[in-house]
Amino acid sequence: MASQDGVSPQELEDAMRAEFFPEQAPQPPPPPPSAPKSIEEQMKERLAAKYPTIFGDLLNENNASGSSHDQMTQLLQTLGTTQRSNVTAAQAERLEELASRLQETDLSEQNREAAESIAHSARSIKTSTNYINSQVDSLFPMLQSMTDFLNSNALSSLADPTLSMAERTNRAISAFEQLKNLPGLKDGISEMEEAGITGFSSLFNDRLDSFMSRIRDFHQAAESPKLLDLSQTEDFAYQPLKSPTSIRVLRVETQEQEQGDTEANPNLITVHIDEVDLTQDPDFNALSYVWGDHRPPLGQGYSTKRATRCFHILCNGRKLSVTYNLFCFLRRLASAKPGELLHGVRQLPLWIDQLCINQFDEAEKAIQVAMMDRVYSRARSVVSWLGESDSHVDTAVRLLNRLGGVSANVVSRPEFDVARFVNEIPSAEWLALGALLARPYFKRVWIVQEIAMAQQLVVVCGKHVVNWDDLVHCSTILEQSKAWTMLSRYVSVFRSVKDQIAAAQQPLHFGGQLADLLSAQSTIRDPSILPSNLLLLGRQFDATVTADKFYALLGLHRRRSGSTLVPIDYTQPLNSIAFGFTKHHIETANTLAILTLVEDASLRTNTSFPSWLPDPAAPLLPVPLPHALPPLTTTPIITPTSLTLCGRRLTTITTTAPSFSTVASTGTWHELFTFLLAQTLAENQSSTLNLGQILWRVLTTCQDKPSDKASQSTNLDAEFRAWCISLVPKVENPNLQMLNPMTAEAMLQSYRLDDTEFDILAFGKDAKEMVVPEGDVADNVLKGSELRYEYMERREKEQGVKDYGKLASQLEDVLKTLWDRDREDVFPSPGEVRRGTEVLDVLGGKKEEGDELRRKAEAFEAAVGGRLEGRRLFWTEDGRLGIGAQTVEVGDEVWWVDGVGQVVVSGLRFRGVAFAWGLGEGEGELKEVTLE
Repeated sequence: MASQDGVSPQELEDAMRAEFFPEQAPQPPPPPPSAPKSIEEQMKERLAAKYPTIFGDLLNENNASGSSHDQMTQLLQTLGTTQRSNVTAAQAERLEELASRLQETDLSEQNREAAESIAHSARSIKTSTNYINSQVDSLFPMLQSMTDFLNSNALSSLADPTLSMAERTNRAISAFEQLKNLPGLKDGISEMEEAGITGFSSLFNDRLDSFMSRIRDFHQAAESPKLLDLSQTEDFAYQPLKSPTSIRVLRVETQEQEQGDTEANPNLITVHIDEVDLTQDPDFNALSYVWGDHRPPLGQGYSTKRATRCFHILCNGRKLSVTYNLFCFLRRLASAKPGELLHGVRQLPLWIDQLCINQFDEAEKAIQVAMMDRVYSRARSVVSWLGESDSHVDTAVRLLNRLGGVSANVVSRPEFDVARFVNEIPSAEWLALGALLARPYFKRVWIVQEIAMAQQLVVVCGKHVVNWDDLVHCSTILEQSKAWTMLSRYVSVFRSVKDQIAAAQQPLHFGGQLADLLSAQSTIRDPSILPSNLLLLGRQFDATVTADKFYALLGLHRRRSGSTLVPIDYTQPLNSIAFGFTKHHIETANTLAILTLVEDASLRTNTSFPSWLPDPAAPLLPVPLPHALPPLTTTPIITPTSLTLCGRRLTTITTTAPSFSTVASTGTWHELFTFLLAQTLAENQSSTLNLGQILWRVLTTCQDKPSDKASQSTNLDAEFRAWCISLVPKVENPNLQMLNPMTAEAMLQSYRLDDTEFDILAFGKDAKEMVVPEGDVADNVLKGSELRYEYMERREKEQGVKDYGKLASQLEDVLKTLWDRDREDVFPSPGEVRRGTEVLDVLGGKKEEGDELRRKAEAFEAAVGGRLEGRRLFWTEDGRLGIGAQTVEVGDEVWWVDGVGQVVVSGLRFRGVAFAWGLGEGEGELKEVTLE
């Protein structure tokens, strides 16, 4: 309610709305023709009449604070002559300046709130304008998306063998005409040009001109078949190798050598295979690559027909089939010109597993796979083939070069402004780099050994040569600065939409695949690592054949241990292979680290596996907790169906929270914080730390012992408080954290164009029949924006989540309850939540203050890492707060087990490693516990 001489905030809001959007409010009668008044005079009269107290004071020239008259006059004049939708940047700056001066005026106390509201409205105009201007970058991908879509259609028509050349030309021209006359597009470009936002028209025309200049190349390519018909050629037959140390190597012949002219078909790949013996120290290079699709899994969808299609080459004059990705590499290698890196690679024989190993001879394959560490260590150079280029690689390589000039020492300093560092680089560049680092190459398990063994590493992506040191430095910068926490939205486009929604409140690891690969390299180089622990590295990587997650590390194990562990045998069932490796690790390691790699039971793919045996075909979720494991002092008893360990029963789980995966995907964070109120802390904990301080220690698995607060080696109180605050706007609008749908759609369309363009130029008339996926690419990868809304609507129906504002309000309420319960705790106060939500607002927030709060929140997210996914919180009967796998249930027991630490056991079943803060090893003798 307003005071007698004051005004309510709602009345002021109505007044401001009427002035900002006059078309939405009743207009006053026009002034008499004989006495026209200016807009400023009309506004002053109307406002002074409706709010005599506020505006009477402000507009009264005889008021003691006379300077306010000029300030308010200027402010009203600016507001009256412009509308929010067309305020220029200069006007917005002026509004902010006037608003600030207005706040400094000596107003009466009763009008202070109203004056602040006016100032906020002015700032809102400025920030809205800046926000709109900031979206210009997203409009460029929108135009590119529309252009690519039509261009892709035009390209598809060029590959249609049922059409004549004239018909193809007419279709292409028609597509461009449709584009030029797209409803609203021309008008939209004109309006933007008139508003001073230049570049749209030139972008539009340049793209059309560029494509039209290449139309004849496409016509020529589409006219003739380019894939050779080798159906009548005899198949290549492998001859047995002469000795156990023999390998095959090949030479790729140039087109001029084979055809005698420079117009040879680049798809005629001719190789010659010879046999050499490693004991004779032969000189050769080796190829490192993926057999399947080289592209990042956009929306978790692949063009499987392209990835699995086999192409014929000539090997010693006979026909041999290779996969698409390898065929593309061989085309590049055969056509390399003098001075190019691949031309130098071609001067030596090359070892390629797909061609140099008889893939149909299991006995030979087992021997050769066991020798691969020797092959890569003996090779003069290892060529890392990331796959063909796309429209993003140029940009990604430029950004890699730019990051090369950033010092790792600088970014690791506490005062380094990581937010500014991230924001200074255009979003399109981060997106391009994310696309490069998301390529499957960096996730393949064999790459771990191939890179570790390489004497010299050469990285090639299409026509680009990428410096491996630049990739290493890039990863170092992202990890040490924690910049990856601010770049999640540029990774989410390569995940399912469900994961994208969850990533709005739980960060994905930008560059995480490369970081994992480099971490594995660091482990391999550490001489203190036991040989058996090297065998654990394969669990987090991918393999076409699941057994390779074990076999790919055998060479590294042999080099460290000096002995051969087991013979490679692809005919064994997977559970036998997994048991053999697990048994070896348990019997030779001084910990039970293998148990940290057991996935959540809900993710298992093989029901025949005992609960304690990791399923290598299942995703590694939850990820292992990073705390140190106790040494193994007892001898486990292991059989194919059981594992007997020694430990102590500590406590029982009495309450469980919703899983973090559920909370993140539904935005129901209030349920997680409400769970904290379900039980009282144990007395020995509550006397040293508060609930919030224990919560963040559980989330980060902090190893500090329960003791006096001052003795704690890690303090994330401020970061945890900022994280709590940051959850509110994320819940209220999850879309803010996701990649702009238009940008995601543009990326999808650009991949479609890249694929179609490459296929037609490379394979000509055969492209449509041989390579392009059946139907539209969108059949496999649904459009990002449509899928997002479809998923969110389905989620609302299934879970009743319809009001994100209500969810945010519920979160604020429970945070207030936690703060009221103990105001000495680290939970944010209602005022801090309200203020934090305001400064984090993309439209009306304060950038510097918001960046600082965001930096702290992201520092906490970085400390948590990815360990929340696949886990849930729990309370124990003795008042301990802990975290375990998402399938733990009430009644499950927490044990301390020799060699691994805290675990959860349900009857005879292993539920996974756990962490309850302040829960020690227990007392008394160790007892046997048998798991099945």
